[in-house]
Amino acid sequence: MGRLPATILTARANGRRHTSANKENIAPAPPRQSVRRADGLQAKLLSAERQILQQKEQIDKLSTERASAVRKANRWKSEAAAARAAVPDVDPRILAALDAVSSKADRLQKHLDASRVDRSRLQMARDRAHAKLANSVSPRTVARRIRAAKTLVLKDSSGAIPYNVSDLIRNLVCHCNVSVRNCFLVVRFVAEAFGLELSGSFGKTAVSDALREIIVIGNCQLVDSLTTAKGVTMMTDGTTDRNQHYQGAHMSVKHVDDSCESLFLSLHRQHSHTAEQQAEDLDKDMDQALQIYADSPLALERPVEKRDWMTLWVGVNSDHASEMKKTSEVCKEKVQRFDRITRGHDALNELPDEEYIRIGDETYSYLIECAGGYDSWVALDTAEQEKRFSEAMDTVAYRIGLDCFNALPPWQRESIDLWVWTGCCMHKEMNIVVAGTGRMAEYWPSVGLEGPIIQPNKDNAAAIALGESAAQERALAISPSGGAVLAAGCGALVRHKEAKRGYQRTWNNFTLEHEGHNLEYPDTNRNRFQAVCEGSRIIIVDWKTFVDFMGLIYHKKKTPGFTNFEQNIYDALFDDATLTECAALALCAQCATKIYVAMARAAANAIDLRDLHYRLLAHLRFLAENSSTVVDTSPTESYVTCALDGQPYMDVELFYAVQYRRQSGLLGQLPGVFTALMTGAADKLEASFMTEYAPDSPIARAHPYDLDRLFMPPTNDRSESILAFMRRTHHAQPNIGDDMLNAKAFCKYNNAYRWVSKQPPPVREYIRSAARKLDLAARSREYALAEVAHLRSEAARNADRIVRKQAELDERTKRLDEYEPRRIRDPDDVHMKMDKAVLELELEWHRYRGLPQGEEHAIHIAKNRLPSLKLKIPALQAAIRELNRVEDEDAAVLDHPPTAPMQLVT
Repeated sequence: MGRLPATILTARANGRRHTSANKENIAPAPPRQSVRRADGLQAKLLSAERQILQQKEQIDKLSTERASAVRKANRWKSEAAAARAAVPDVDPRILAALDAVSSKADRLQKHLDASRVDRSRLQMARDRAHAKLANSVSPRTVARRIRAAKTLVLKDSSGAIPYNVSDLIRNLVCHCNVSVRNCFLVVRFVAEAFGLELSGSFGKTAVSDALREIIVIGNCQLVDSLTTAKGVTMMTDGTTDRNQHYQGAHMSVKHVDDSCESLFLSLHRQHSHTAEQQAEDLDKDMDQALQIYADSPLALERPVEKRDWMTLWVGVNSDHASEMKKTSEVCKEKVQRFDRITRGHDALNELPDEEYIRIGDETYSYLIECAGGYDSWVALDTAEQEKRFSEAMDTVAYRIGLDCFNALPPWQRESIDLWVWTGCCMHKEMNIVVAGTGRMAEYWPSVGLEGPIIQPNKDNAAAIALGESAAQERALAISPSGGAVLAAGCGALVRHKEAKRGYQRTWNNFTLEHEGHNLEYPDTNRNRFQAVCEGSRIIIVDWKTFVDFMGLIYHKKKTPGFTNFEQNIYDALFDDATLTECAALALCAQCATKIYVAMARAAANAIDLRDLHYRLLAHLRFLAENSSTVVDTSPTESYVTCALDGQPYMDVELFYAVQYRRQSGLLGQLPGVFTALMTGAADKLEASFMTEYAPDSPIARAHPYDLDRLFMPPTNDRSESILAFMRRTHHAQPNIGDDMLNAKAFCKYNNAYRWVSKQPPPVREYIRSAARKLDLAARSREYALAEVAHLRSEAARNADRIVRKQAELDERTKRLDEYEPRRIRDPDDVHMKMDKAVLELELEWHRYRGLPQGEEHAIHIAKNRLPSLKLKIPALQAAIRELNRVEDEDAAVLDHPPTAPMQLVT
């Protein structure tokens, strides 16, 4: 055997000298068997002490019972002796009762004595266990173990943070909103509160590293959910924050055991809010997740490839905006193209080597020809050559895969190409109410009645007060009115979105004193669903409260009065037409829309809501035809036919308030207004919001087996909530990056802590190592540069557009100057057989130099208003006649100017 190195021998010798020098101060370490035996004895000791405590409690209870029984027996004995002395003959039953009490007391005494014996025996066993424990383990070892049990280890001997501490850090930051710099302070204060000692510490860098791990955890969790999935859909929505567009996406998964879950996918900025950009970002997000998962140990046990993900993706759920529907179509095309390419590559791989090489050579020759020759092809770098060759082979594979796909049976092709889009039910409800509100505004002029009072802003009110003028007409035309405007205005008055404005605190205190409780008004200042209908309900039910509150506002000022905004609300509160619309909106929510959203949410899957939407459509039509039943019938009877679910109304007080007003001679047009509201809502629902449930829709055509793969949340709640989370986080942390924002969302909405806590140590180790390799700064810089490049491109495009528009303007001005004066003055010269170039030139002159825009016979500046020759001829004739009349009047005024009045000279 070779000799050990000198350094190791020296260290070993130093260690021996150090040990012998301090041997008298250090107790010898107990052997392993002694330690295990001490652990067992300590457990037995704790068990014995628990038994002694239980026995003590039992003895105390028995002692109390015995003492009570003895006192009762002695009292009865004395009473019996006195009775026996007073009465010679004692009832035998009394003697039997006395004997029973005496025997019970004796039994209790025996039980008490036995318990004392057991207690003594257990105390002796505890003393023996204490003695054995003292002989087995030293007191210092016991103290060390107690100290270890009361110590929270934040860093192990190697300087690494334990996994449970990393989970704690993530939960504090993501769930409790603890800042990065205060995370260690919170841990220290909690440890002090529970009497724990801390071993080690961590700083902001460790907290940031723990948050970076969430990115890896979240992506692995997303892909791991696909291993048991039979169908996946995407849910997406966007908003603008700080002049930048943000798009949030969720992944809804239906598993093979029919359980469903929605997982947060991504939240990031987008340069251009287009369908193509959104589809590309979704593809990139999943590619990133698949790559992270492929490098993890999870992929060895449960591998997932992109073709698996594309096969599972069967639809998109979003709101009803046109770009969101287009996004669904773009994603559908991507999935189908990927399927064809995959099938083509599979077919190519099955070809003989000679055939495959021949196809590759032909593709290579085609690329050289397209590049401009062999020299041009060689001049390209290797990466560009490989990229072009891969794209060309994908094109070949797509053609082959398309043929393979077309050769399949029709039912199989439909199952492969299954794609479903569904819209958010909350957006449906909101938009049909908006459509019904517009139909209510059209009702008043249709019956020849004056509509709701207008509520102009300060500038328009001043213009209206000037008298008849063009400014007054414009102010009257653009000033809003109606019940929805009043409901929103009351929300801005008593629940303003800015804390420094409005009467929030005053309103709460006033309603607490006036009603005995706080009357919470809905937040109508934001785009909240059902807020306007709920606000209208409060206005009708608590109308007197609003009037009294407005009087308080009026008189509390040093100079009593209303602002223009307050005056609008006060006037509208006493306008019967406005209150009629408020009542119609409130009844709409109670009878249909509020119940509809509740039933949609209860269904849990939008695929199952076809019958509900047709039921809602039929119910809206029924309400439109039977508005008097809703308005005038007792609410304890009308709910059977007028409520969508046939259940009692949520707020019966509203119906009584409406009927009381009608009995007072108010709300006379409510049945007609309610009919208009229901008709507009039904027409909008049928025309725009039932396409996914139409008889020829993908849902109607799909096989039940394919529908079983689909899970789509009925509402866009999760997308709305993630966007609200983004706004709150930006408000609290203005400089947070997109990656850290996504990390917090993964932990908060996907419950990543529960998932990662179930993973074995190899997976946890991979997560930690992969997170250290993420270059978040480079990713952020890449996006920043791409954003600046996009802004420069947009600026250049807009500048070019302005230059081209100015050139067109100059050219048109030159062309019209050459046409001056106008050539055609007789309307009869305009006919169907005239020269088309002359006709277009004459129309162009009248658009820009004829009658002012807005006049009745003026040629509209938009060319598409007159698409055909049959419309152009009469429009031009009318414009010429009107212009001739105006010119004749101007000429008459010039020929005979009015005489100025004489002035008297004093």
